[in-house]
Amino acid sequence: MKYRKTVILVCIVCVAMLISILSLAFFQAWSEQARDTHVYTVVHLLALDIRAFLANEGRYPKSLDELKSANYLSDAEKRSIQELVGTTQQNNWHDIYSYTLLTNGFSIDVRSAEPVAAHWFGKPLKTLRYSEIDGKTIGFDSP
Repeated sequence: MKYRKTVILVCIVCVAMLISILSLAFFQAWSEQARDTHVYTVVHLLALDIRAFLANEGRYPKSLDELKSANYLSDAEKRSIQELVGTTQQNNWHDIYSYTLLTNGFSIDVRSAEPVAAHWFGKPLKTLRYSEIDGKTIGFDSP
């Protein structure tokens, strides 16, 4: 009888460990998908703001901070852009956003700042690049 209770207890512990491991894998996949959605949204909004800057100023901004102080923006638009640029400097995933002014366009790179738990499952850090050259969207790729 005592042996039977021990076997049942061991089985319950094994099932609980298996559920914990599967839950962690599910959470990591969900977190990665949420990060990707966030990155794509932020980069597309930045690209729209950069295009608006180009249309109004006749040139690309030298930095993302220059977007915040454009003369053609209303106060509400300035606050919105300040919040968007703030998101590139501090976000839940600690991603690092870098804006590069090219001679005929721009590029925005996004990379993870630190290893994440997804590495436990063999996934590399993700780096994405969004580019626009001569008014044509190159889109996202991995450099």
